[in-house]
Amino acid sequence: VSYIKLDAAAMQETASDSDIQSYYDQHQDQFTQAQRNRYSVIQTKTEADAKAVVEELTKGADFAAVAKAKSTDIISAKNGGDMGWLEDATTPEELKNAGLKDKGQLSGVIKSSVGFLVARLDDVQPAKTKPLADVRDEIAAKVKQEKALDAFYALQQKVSDAASNDNESLAGAEQAAGTKAVVTGWFGHQNLPEELNFKPVSDAIFNGGLVGDNGAPGNNSDIITVDGDRAVVLRVTEHKAESIKPLEAV
Repeated sequence: VSYIKLDAAAMQETASDSDIQSYYDQHQDQFTQAQRNRYSVIQTKTEADAKAVVEELTKGADFAAVAKAKSTDIISAKNGGDMGWLEDATTPEELKNAGLKDKGQLSGVIKSSVGFLVARLDDVQPAKTKPLADVRDEIAAKVKQEKALDAFYALQQKVSDAASNDNESLAGAEQAAGTKAVVTGWFGHQNLPEELNFKPVSDAIFNGGLVGDNGAPGNNSDIITVDGDRAVVLRVTEHKAESIKPLEAV
């Protein structure tokens, strides 16, 4: 088999300042940390217990001390009721709907799936976007990768067109790819060369469609994609049909 291999990883692309700035401007959501809220909660089994907690806190009791003494949520109670920083996606619906907007604001009694809660909004971190300088290297890598894939797909199409326009050899495809075809030695189903040892490639080689009459060379293959970012185009240059060895030979 003669084949030409195309590999997106081999496409060397650059990321200019304008490329990086453009990507940053168009993908602000990737570099923005959503608003985060920090809550403390006290969980009780009954509504009456929750009301008693609200009354105690309203009179000035320390929230953390009450949580440690009375909260039935063992994990948060150890931390004085503190639940840590929560983004919208990780905030329980009961807290979202508690109407807490201001730092230090205390809720009333909240009915929940685990009993009753009393919550306090301890702090708020507004949404913030990372500055370009902090994510410049990350963006440059992404831009290079995207440009390499674009170049890979464009080259893939160019080589495919050349291979189909000149079906007598891979000369046109070699010129389009800017590289010489690799020529393998003899192999069978069980010992494909490593670079061709993929099911779609094996299927194309052995299904008979690339072999001409009486074992003569046939047509070039279509572009065969391997693992998404690699591809080959090939032709069967020589073919020996399956046969039984004569008795004398064995």
